[in-house]
Amino acid sequence: CRAIAAELRSDHGAEATSFAVDATTKEGIEGLLGEFRAAVGPLDVLVFNAGAYAAGEVWQIPADRWRKVFALNVDGPFFAVQSGFEDLRERGGNVVLVSSVGGLRSFTRSESKIVPYTTSKAALIHLTRDLAAQIGDFGIRVNSLAPGQIDAGLTATLSSEQRAAMLERIPLGRLGDPGDLAGAIAYLC
Repeated sequence: CRAIAAELRSDHGAEATSFAVDATTKEGIEGLLGEFRAAVGPLDVLVFNAGAYAAGEVWQIPADRWRKVFALNVDGPFFAVQSGFEDLRERGGNVVLVSSVGGLRSFTRSESKIVPYTTSKAALIHLTRDLAAQIGDFGIRVNSLAPGQIDAGLTATLSSEQRAAMLERIPLGRLGDPGDLAGAIAYLC
């Protein structure tokens, strides 16, 4: 994140900074927003694009791993909106919560064994609808993006067989690129 912030400053003249934070806790999120306000100012836009997963057979996933996935994928976005609410309300802000196509469908065991991830991303999609209904009358827009397989982060753990099987189901014949999402996120912001 520091390198990306430095690139944005040097190559694009943008005001950018980075913070290390535990995005699974209310305290971590509040600390982040405090640092952000001190460095940049009030929050206009909130994009929550973190994600965690746990893979394995349903009967083997440890309870603490299940909770960690939900803590980042559901609790974190909720606490971010909650902690940023006053700024967003005062400024007519926008929220974009990045979910996943996995939150919209279920997979057989032969396709994927990531029930905590898909379940938490489905919860995030519903959280988006609930937040839009609850805080829309304050002038805050809340949207979600549900991308397919993006060649970054979580897909780095795929075996070559899993990657090949996934590519067979993608009409473009390639995994998505993070840049594919940039325009949609910018538009929603």
